[in-house]
Amino acid sequence: MPSVSSTRARMAPAVEELLARAKADGHVRPDVARADLVLIDVMVDAVRRYFADDGPEQWRRALGLALDGLRVRRRGPTPLPVGPLAAEALDHAMRTAHTRP
Repeated sequence: MPSVSSTRARMAPAVEELLARAKADGHVRPDVARADLVLIDVMVDAVRRYFADDGPEQWRRALGLALDGLRVRRRGPTPLPVGPLAAEALDHAMRTAHTRP
């Protein structure tokens, strides 16, 4: 069975290409990075786990809000307060996430 990191490495070029095309077509804000998509996945999964008993569909709302934040606006994107995680930091965070409370 392939590891999460090897699967992520295999998928990275396709995700990067898809993201580049979405940016070039003007659908996704220009400052979105692949690491941001991983962050969104982690956030939505956290909502799914946190509200599993009391609001099992709340992850859908969280995903909708997150996806809306990726879109380009006529007035331009709201500046993001920090840059995306570097690939090494993202990999480390994903490898060690299960060890944190």
